[in-house]
Formats: sequence, C-alpha cells, structure tokens
Amino acid sequence: MKSVLLVGCGAEIGSSFIGMNQPDNDGFRVGAILTNPIEENSIHQHLKPIDSILARIVMADPSLLDAVTLNYAEGKINIKGQEIPVYFGNCTDYDLSKFGTRFDATVLATSKKHIENKKIIGRFSEISDFVVGVSESKQIPALYPNLTGLPSEIFGRAPKPIGESNIFSIGSCQSNGWHGVLRGLLSSKERLNLESLEILRMEVDIIHPDTPTGRLGTKSVEARSQDPRDNLRPSFSQVPISMNLLFPNSINSNTISLRVLTQPPGYQINRFYFSYRRLNGSRINGDSLRVAFREEASKFPDYLRMEKIPLGSRGFERCESGAVILDSNYFFLFYDDPFRLGERAVSQLVVQSYVHNVRGYCRGLINALKVLFSGQQNYAFYHQSQ
Repeated sequence: MKSVLLVGCGAEIGSSFIGMNQPDNDGFRVGAILTNPIEENSIHQHLKPIDSILARIVMADPSLLDAVTLNYAEGKINIKGQEIPVYFGNCTDYDLSKFGTRFDATVLATSKKHIENKKIIGRFSEISDFVVGVSESKQIPALYPNLTGLPSEIFGRAPKPIGESNIFSIGSCQSNGWHGVLRGLLSSKERLNLESLEILRMEVDIIHPDTPTGRLGTKSVEARSQDPRDNLRPSFSQVPISMNLLFPNSINSNTISLRVLTQPPGYQINRFYFSYRRLNGSRINGDSLRVAFREEASKFPDYLRMEKIPLGSRGFERCESGAVILDSNYFFLFYDDPFRLGERAVSQLVVQSYVHNVRGYCRGLINALKVLFSGQQNYAFYHQSQ
C-alpha cells in the first residue's frame, strides 16, 4: 500500500481528497496530514485544533459524519478505519524530519503561490518519491489526468516521458474540467477517421462556485475578497496556461470567469475553432461528433460524461466526472464552415458542461497518483523553458 502525505487541509480539495480516498481501490492511503496551525477556540474550550480537521472533512462531505473519529492522545484522525496522524505547521519551513518516515508521494494542496515556488514545493522531494501540486504552474511539468492515454501527436506540444522528473502540477480545477471536454474532441479524430485535426482557437467562459477562501464583506477589489452577496464578481482562470501549454500555436482565451455564491459544480461554455480533413474527403456533422463524444464518455467515465437530461447543478453535486457535457442540440452545437471559407474551412464546436471543482477535481488527483504509482512509462507536458 502506497502512502501519501497531504499538505494542506484548510480548504475543500484537501479535506475532500481525504474523504474520497478508498485505499483498497486506489492502492494508496493518506499516511499523514500537515496543515497550518489552528488556534484553540476560546468559546468552545473543550475542543482542540484537531476537532477543526474533523469539521473540515465533515463539512466537505456530510455523509462522513459518523465515519470520522479522533484520537486526541496521539493526535490522529480516524476515517473509515484508516488512522491518520495530523501535524500542525507551515509548509514553507516545517521540519520534515519530524515525520520520521518517507512517503511515496506528497500532495501539496495549499496555495498556488507555493506550487509556483520550486523551492517550496521542491523541498518535499526530500521525503517523498513524487510531489504533486494542485494548481497550474509554469515552473514544473504538468501531469493532466483527464488527458491520459491520448496519442502524443494530437497535441500542439507533445508530452514527454517523465524520466527523472518527480515534481508535477495537475492543473487547476477548471483546467481539469476543460480537459474532459477537450478529450472528447481530440479522441474524435480517430473515431471519425480524420486525416488531420488542427486547433486554431479555444475559448472558455466559466461560472465558478465560491470557495471557502471568500469572506462576507469587502476587503479588496480582488474577486475572492469582495462581498459575494448579490454580486457577480469578475475574475480570471488558470485555464489559458493549460491551453497555451497544450496548443502554443492556437489563439486561446478565458473571456468570462464569474464567481458566484453557489455550491459546486460550476458551469463552463467551451468554444473550439478547428480545421480538419477526412480520409474519404467528406465532412462531419454534429450528430456524428456527439456519437464520438458519447463513445469516449462510455469508455472513460472519470474523464467526461454525456448527460441527456439537463438537470440543474444540484443534480450533479455528487458526480465525479471531470466534465458533465449536456448532450442536446440546445447545448452541444457544431457548425461546419460557418465562415464560408470553402477549402480553407474553419469549424466551430460549442459545448456546455458542468465542472465540479471539488469532487471532479479530486477524482482527477486520485487518478494522477494512480498513474504515477503504476510503474508504467508516464508522460507529462513540459513548458518551453523546461
């Protein structure tokens, strides 16, 4: 059984990752937690800082209310029969020798500032074979779980064998959802017998559920620090980092990223502009493209799901697919040569989908670790400077 150190249990990703981990199925368990010190509560003096860890896990998944207990004497949390020691300290300077053991991997689920800092994320390679950061980063290679197994030549910048690399990012929550939609399009190249498929432009609009880092009351103009009540807050996403990494010759943008006071999942509108040539010279249509997406979703349900019933977001709050694509003529739109360019035709695909920035993302994280632990040849996307 592999052992994983979780660094950061203050937000939804870390606490949900613990609850979703099923060691017998995943092949690894959370061996320890390192998180920022938590002050004792002056009002509830009978409670200890470790009680806050229980609260975070249960609030992330209320179904775990009776599955989590605490061992106060030893500073451990027991979840579904797995006992996990909890250490309090800052990831930037905590004495790693205090763990007294080595881990097969470390998951850094603290801040994108930490993941972008090679000195901070790199120090955990002293005590673990792999280090995975839950964010985009231009400083380290990207290991994108929802793109696993696609042929290298389909990308504008091909992935490379990881070789001796052992520190990776797995992208942002919105990137991983976008990857699920992208996978459906890229995998259709083979299913529709396309001789070529060239991505020319990609756009994404995002409705992002608010995260626990937000606060009531306005502290600054930054979206997470503005009052969320009756207030659509314009923000931006890390998705273009991934777009430009995968397809550097495409023109890419995130045009809308609104933070709203709702529970996950959020919503994405994806637009792809591409050209293609078919082996028999014919043109494709929306129906055949949707069939190709359905086949990929049937084969890889963790990566994407095609849903014919347009339920509201609450219907998918427990769904762990990277993206839930609405399978309807109203929401899945394909236009072949809309600009009337003839032989130089540019086609447009518009896809609307739900993206779960917590459960869907944690499923991708779990799959990324399983890929690293598989012992097989693994591939990652390297930035041009690497």
